[in-house]
Amino acid sequence: MKQMSSKEIKDRYGDFVETARREPVIHTSHGRPTLVTLSIEAARQIPELRVKLEAAEHGRSRNSLLNYLGKGRRWSRFKSDEEIAAFLRSERDAWP
Repeated sequence: MKQMSSKEIKDRYGDFVETARREPVIHTSHGRPTLVTLSIEAARQIPELRVKLEAAEHGRSRNSLLNYLGKGRRWSRFKSDEEIAAFLRSERDAWP
């Protein structure tokens, strides 16, 4: 595993990213290890992370949108997913 200081990472970010895609990189601060950066492929090999990554990749945008629209809140004007979908279609059709 390669080690890089926070300053090296800041100054040579492109090199850091390329290295992290090939192998884990240990971040150091004042000579002490503080963090590890893994490629997404390496993170998917860790069972606990794979589940969280899959949830983030598949559910995040829909949940963020539903939270933005207020679904599930008492004061929400939307009563169902169908109402939300209809609202989004009408908004999309109104875009130039």
